Amino acid sequence: MEELKKNKSEAQDQLDALSDEIAALKRGFNKERNDLTSTLASKEESIQELEKQTEELTKKNSQAQNKADELMKHYMHIEDELRKQLQSVECEREGLECKLAVVQGESVRAVDEFFKEKGHLTSTLASKDESFQELGIEMEELKKNKSEA
Repeated sequence: MEELKKNKSEAQDQLDALSDEIAALKRGFNKERNDLTSTLASKEESIQELEKQTEELTKKNSQAQNKADELMKHYMHIEDELRKQLQSVECEREGLECKLAVVQGESVRAVDEFFKEKGHLTSTLASKDESFQELGIEMEELKKNKSEA
């Protein structure tokens, strides 16, 4: 019987040791489960934060793209307007160049006409001057003839 008591005591000691080990394992399991639950919750929060940031970045990217499209449209409109103004100025310049060519041609003709007229007047003046000198000589001769007579 004593052996039974001893066996019972040993079995009880083993049972107590196993119960302590089971309790320790349960505490470790509960700690690991709490850590995993906390990590999972933290991971889910991180995923939600990343999704939120991704959504914000997508929205900002879309806004930036819209702004870029608006600016491109605006600058293309400005470019079209400047091209139209340039064409208008080039047409006006070509018209003015044509008018300048006409005016230069008229100017050359007028200068030619002026020099032709100047040459004619110079010739006429020389001829009249010569006639005037001849008249002066004739008058002197007449005066001499008159004083002699």
